[in-house]
Amino acid sequence: MSTRTIWQDQRRAGSALAFLLCTSIAVIILTFLFRPGLLDVAYFVLTVGIGFWLFSAGSAWFFGWMWLLFFFSPFFRRVIDYVLNTYSSPPLVLLSSLTVAFISSITLFRYGKRLAEPMFRPHLMALVVIGYGYLLALATRGLVTATEELLKWLVPILLSFHLLIFWRLYPTYREVTRTAFTVGVALMGLYGIYQYFYLPGWGINTMINSEMASIGAPRAREARVFSTLNSPGPFGMIMMVGLLFLFDRQSWISLLVAVPGYAGWALASVRASWVGWVFGMGLLLYGLRGKQRVRLAALAGAVMLICTPFFGYLAITERFVNRATTLVDVQQDGSFQGRAGQYSDIATVLINNPIGNGLGSIYYDSGIVTAFHQLGFLGLVYLAALGLMLWRAWRSAQDQDDTFVTFAWAVGTTMGFLLLAGSQQIGVAGCAMWGFVSLAIAGRMYNDEEGLG
Repeated sequence: MSTRTIWQDQRRAGSALAFLLCTSIAVIILTFLFRPGLLDVAYFVLTVGIGFWLFSAGSAWFFGWMWLLFFFSPFFRRVIDYVLNTYSSPPLVLLSSLTVAFISSITLFRYGKRLAEPMFRPHLMALVVIGYGYLLALATRGLVTATEELLKWLVPILLSFHLLIFWRLYPTYREVTRTAFTVGVALMGLYGIYQYFYLPGWGINTMINSEMASIGAPRAREARVFSTLNSPGPFGMIMMVGLLFLFDRQSWISLLVAVPGYAGWALASVRASWVGWVFGMGLLLYGLRGKQRVRLAALAGAVMLICTPFFGYLAITERFVNRATTLVDVQQDGSFQGRAGQYSDIATVLINNPIGNGLGSIYYDSGIVTAFHQLGFLGLVYLAALGLMLWRAWRSAQDQDDTFVTFAWAVGTTMGFLLLAGSQQIGVAGCAMWGFVSLAIAGRMYNDEEGLG
């Protein structure tokens, strides 16, 4: 299939997606008016149905739709709980994003024989180890809990495999990613600002029922922002990814979106995401060439100039500085000391239970310690598979005129670096890590074939 034909097919799929989305909104409104108790079911069926249709149509918007659901499903869950005066965990609404991502398992069933190829050796390694952890979890946690944890660990691998199998769709994956994250950063940032100054009832309901005392009191101006996601942590990480990708857009849109994006991100006060942003910018300055590097530095400077007066007006600067200064005094930083203690306990964890405790047993403030605790010594195999993917992405980003390949490598590698600060290998963070390193590899394959490398 020619590149032109692929683009035409994707445009048709995009138009159909817009129609389906409008229809789904109408159905949800009607459900709210006449059968509010079925809102979660309606949301799940419609969103997963659209995801399956996009996948069946071979549209790159399957990838974009997944990201939009990751961005906004937690918000709809809170609204539905508020309307119904309940607090369900985990509801069908939250499962919709993971379920859509899991649809990519169809690619594994269709092309599973290719796992024997060197290209997909990391996926085979990860799948075997995750399967082992699932069996351990079945024996100790039961079918439902073990399967929920399996879904969190598995979907990033399945998504990565899918992206590499269909690497010829790379140009549309690139545009879909830019569009989805630009929309996401804009809306999540704007709502984050609104949430900080006018915490709505559904946000208060969630904070009280989930007992999220660590993010402040459930009152306006006293809580850390979590915007449309479940908590500040995932929000901070996803915003970090989107804000880095904004620098890849060669238009004024990136400057316009940056203001609410950085404001909402700063109000979340997720220090690990700030460290990740600095690390990612360092990778980009290293990976980009000549004029590309100058353009990145100039754009970053322009964003700072635009955001500074806005931050001052919203009284964000003082809050940001107070939180950031805690990164310097590590002796008084409880989070840092806790993570340091976890790393010192790795040997004890492995000696006490070398076979592992199964998926979902304990999630530490370190993806590395989590892997060893849940998978035992086989955690090394999972980490080796991830390391091999990161190395291939780095090789793919060398000498590329396509800046998106470099950005995808930098973002995926940054998420890998942040395993030191949290379990980034599962769920939405895992999809970012495995997904973007795979896009970097797919981009190199596509550009080499087209003579664009």
